Amino acid sequence: MPARANAGRKIIPLPIKQLKGTDRPDEEKKRNTPLPSLTRPIPPTSLSKRAKQIFTHFVNNRLTGYYSSFASSTYTEMIATYARRQEEVEKLGEFIEKNGYTFETTEVKSGDKCIRAYPQVGQYNQAIKHLHTILVEFGMTPSAAGRVGAALPKQYDRASNNDFDGF
Repeated sequence: MPARANAGRKIIPLPIKQLKGTDRPDEEKKRNTPLPSLTRPIPPTSLSKRAKQIFTHFVNNRLTGYYSSFASSTYTEMIATYARRQEEVEKLGEFIEKNGYTFETTEVKSGDKCIRAYPQVGQYNQAIKHLHTILVEFGMTPSAAGRVGAALPKQYDRASNNDFDGF
């Protein structure tokens, strides 16, 4: 009997394990997991101008600090997928903002008026879900960051910004 798809624990990428402090060298040797490349990713030529801007912004501004190990050419395709989806969300969002979510139409058989959602609304929802999934993979949602144990920036550190320090 073949194994079920998605059965068992999901393999956690090495950079996430390192952030959590749960990486074990002996465990990685068993899996022979390749380490991410040390070269920075370059936007693929197949991306549109706007998607290349999104790609570059994501690499230079989002994949910093705790996430800098993901700013690797190993993840170029995933970052490119993020950039394409982000561009799609922007375009669909502009359409919805301009035209609204619904339109009025007439039923062919009965002649009744009915309100329907534009197909772009469904496409927008699917693109948002996919974008969220990609961000989870990079550990960039609040819950994913909590699982990684990412530290808060210094301005949010309650111990250093205590109003009662002078007393």
